[in-house]
Amino acid sequence: MTFGQGAGRTPAGGLCNGRLTKSVDAFLPLSALQGMNDGLVRVWVHAKDIAGNWGPFTSADLTLDKTVPVVDSLTRVTPAAPSTTIAGNLLQPLPPTGGTLNVASALAFPASGSVTIRTLLSGLRTYAYTGKSATQLLGVTGPVILGGTFRGAAVTLVVVVGPPATVLTAHDVLSNGSASGLTGAEWFTGIDPGPGNATKVTVAPGSSSTFPGPVNSAAVQSYTLSGMPTGTVHIRVVDAAGNWSAVTTVVL
Repeated sequence: MTFGQGAGRTPAGGLCNGRLTKSVDAFLPLSALQGMNDGLVRVWVHAKDIAGNWGPFTSADLTLDKTVPVVDSLTRVTPAAPSTTIAGNLLQPLPPTGGTLNVASALAFPASGSVTIRTLLSGLRTYAYTGKSATQLLGVTGPVILGGTFRGAAVTLVVVVGPPATVLTAHDVLSNGSASGLTGAEWFTGIDPGPGNATKVTVAPGSSSTFPGPVNSAAVQSYTLSGMPTGTVHIRVVDAAGNWSAVTTVVL
């Protein structure tokens, strides 16, 4: 590298020739990155003083992400009907710490709520839960039962019906092993106001995924949303690098 022939950096504050300057924030020109592949980019930087003396190089590793994320689905999920029978194991449902209820699928359950559990030994017992994963109800609390556990026992769940939930699934795309992670989503009806100008989604309490999402992962994330309208809805997601997905249109 010939000194003075690298990509110049523009000082964020407009000046970098102050006598007492010890550190300077600067912008790296996008033109220096356009031809590079996604993934790890090592940037070498050095500075020159007013007398023309160049200092030593130092480096910083950046993750370049120019690949757009993907919306997988947007669906309206109706909660399970009352008296639904689900085989499950309730593990240590003892207040105040809460337990875990394993079910075949928690998709139709509200993000939080309560279930009434029927067993041969204890009869009906109602338990609250504070969240869920794909196959579990989380933070389960309620009355102590005979034996202190439902471990290994099939139980009947009478689900307290809540309002329909809207579930967004989306993922970031790995490119050369790198992905900056999902940071948000927005929706609109009618005319597209442009990326970043639509209505930000509200992630409901107890959603199995939240923003920001995991970095360097292509795993599909599932977000339970509140406040979504009915009818034709357009939605898109954005990653930490500012890449917006294509618009997905569904009827809720």
